[in-house]
Amino acid sequence: MRYLIDGSNLLGYMRLLGKDHADISLLAMIDRFCVPKRHRAIVVFDALPRRESQSQFSFGNRITIKVAPPGNEPDRADNVILAMLKDFDSRDNIRIITDDNQLISAVRTRGFREIRCREFVGMITGGTRTSASSDEKVAAARGIDNREFLRIWSGDGPDGEDIDSMMEGT
Repeated sequence: MRYLIDGSNLLGYMRLLGKDHADISLLAMIDRFCVPKRHRAIVVFDALPRRESQSQFSFGNRITIKVAPPGNEPDRADNVILAMLKDFDSRDNIRIITDDNQLISAVRTRGFREIRCREFVGMITGGTRTSASSDEKVAAARGIDNREFLRIWSGDGPDGEDIDSMMEGT
């Protein structure tokens, strides 16, 4: 299964938008969900603080992150997601994760299926909680050997820890 995720919309639903390292916490939860089931996810963000716009990079082996181009439009990630759907067939095993009604309508028109944020949060958390623990964030960062990820996150890991020191001994 592939998941195409409206990352900013999901962070907003989880009330994590704007919180320190919320993006890393979310990615750690998605990674924890994807790895054992061999799912893949593409997470698209409108913007991320200290991140390059229009960039694409990986988080582990199962998640690709895309940052929408800069601009004043509030739904930049939605436009990226819609453009990406041109590369897929509606028969492909892909689900779009969002609560944005306009995006859902466009996704359905193209024959794809959506999963609402509430349902997806239940899937990635096992229905038990809505954020990854500090230990899970550190473990997720330790499992990543991706120089682009480390460069873009500017050396800051979950909970303000230095990623380079976290990576030592892995």
